[in-house]
Amino acid sequence: MKNIITSSLALWLTACSSEKVEQVAADSEQAVANEFTDAQRQEITDYFLSDEEPTVLDATWTDDRILKIGVKDDDSRRDGFAEYACGEINNQFDAKEQGIWVQIIDYNKLMKTKEWVKLGEAHC
Repeated sequence: MKNIITSSLALWLTACSSEKVEQVAADSEQAVANEFTDAQRQEITDYFLSDEEPTVLDATWTDDRILKIGVKDDDSRRDGFAEYACGEINNQFDAKEQGIWVQIIDYNKLMKTKEWVKLGEAHC
C-alpha cells in the first residue's frame, strides 16, 4: 500500500506547484498514519474477547476496517450494541479517523451453517 501511495505521489508531484506538493505529501502521510496495524486490530479483538465484554462470543476482522462481533441472537436488532462497540473502539483505541465498520453477527448461526447473519451494524 505504501509503495502505491509513494508511486502515485511521485507522479502527482511532477504536475503540482510547490504549495500543492506540500499538501499532497501531508495528505499521503495522514492516510498512511490513519491505517491500523495488525497489532492494533489484534488489540481491539482481544479487548472484545476479554471479560470486559461478556456478551461477545467471538470477534474477527474480515477486512482491514470491518470488525465482525459474534453474539447470541436474542431476536432483537443489535445496532445499539454495534454503536456501543464503535464508541469503545473510538475511545479505547483512538480510532475516530479509521472509518471502521462494526457488524454484529449471529454466532450460533455461523457455527451451525457457516452463514454470516447480520443482527446489527454501525459505521464508526
